[in-house]
Amino acid sequence: MALLRQAAGHGSLVGNHLHPKALAQRLSRLLRVIGNRRQIVRLEAFDDAQLMDIGLTRDDLRHALRSGLFHDPSLDLTRSALRRCDWRKPQRTGL
Repeated sequence: MALLRQAAGHGSLVGNHLHPKALAQRLSRLLRVIGNRRQIVRLEAFDDAQLMDIGLTRDDLRHALRSGLFHDPSLDLTRSALRRCDWRKPQRTGL
């Protein structure tokens, strides 16, 4: 329960208890974060060229996984990939 309170942050507390709806939301978020962490661990099996194809490096993966247990590392990877891509440039077609 202490872990869920830490994941919940502040708010939705009545006395020392979370509302059932708030508890379910926090638990859902925690499970999503854990799932995202597992996906990032799977990305470690990619070679460097595959990682670069999706705009990431091994250092990006390491940095994202170093974040706290309740931090969603997929947000860090998204930011890293967006910084690397040149999404403002229109794509040329081979016409």
